[in-house]
This record gives sequence, structure tokens and C-alpha cells, in this order.
Amino acid sequence: MRITVRTALPILRAIDMSQFDAVVVVLGANDAVKLMPLSVWHKHLFAVISALDQKLPQQSGAYLTGIPPSESIHGFASMLGRIVAAHALRMNAMTVRLCESSNATYVPLPAVEPTNALSIRDGQTYRKWADTIADVIAPQLDNRQSRT
Repeated sequence: MRITVRTALPILRAIDMSQFDAVVVVLGANDAVKLMPLSVWHKHLFAVISALDQKLPQQSGAYLTGIPPSESIHGFASMLGRIVAAHALRMNAMTVRLCESSNATYVPLPAVEPTNALSIRDGQTYRKWADTIADVIAPQLDNRQSRT
């Protein structure tokens, strides 16, 4: 199932988040490829962030990742790929602004060169992104725990 910013809200609303220390939301790659209008991205992402603000316990954190750079992905070196990459940058800028006006934290994902011959994302790519996310979340969780 491909989750998009349009389909994320009902999924998040169905989850009991009362015991979560952190929630990581990774959205946008599918929406960027479809060149979702920025106004639609803003509307739906605002609803997602608002739902997280309402559902998460006050001591918990919401983390929204950026759309990772697509330049190193096979097939994205074309003109269309560059258009998608530029659109994703604009979507990320909007995500940053929405996070700044809420309790959510924006986590940019770095470009990662694929390590396989087909230049597609593999386990190493996702591990590097997970490390990036963990590097942001861990200190904040440590700070919250030390205050309790």
C-alpha cells in the first residue's frame, strides 16, 4: 500500500498514540513524483501535523522527514527527474515551515548513493536514513527522560 499525504490522516487517526515517545512520519516521495500541487500538499500535511499535535501526549515528539534527494536514483537523471527533484525541494521547504509552526520536528534526509549495480535504494540506504532520524530523535528523548 502506497501511503500518500492524502491517505495518511485516516491511518494516523486510527492509531492509539497514548504510549508513544515519538512518531516518525515519512511522506512525500510518491506525491512529489506525481507533482502534487503545493496547495494540496500544504492542506493535507497541515491536517496530518494537526492530528499529531492533538493525538500525541504532550511529552512525545512528532518527526516529519523530508523527501530524500532523488538525483542518485536510477532513472531520475532525466529532465523529468530534475523537475521532480525541484518540486520535492519546494515541498520540503513547505514542510519545514509547517513544522516550525507546530510541535513537530523536521528531519532532512540526506542523499545516499545506492551501493548496488542498478542504482536503486537498498537496505543500506534505508539504514543510513534511519541513522539520520535516530541522531535527531535520540537526544530529544534523552532530554525528555532526564526531565521526568
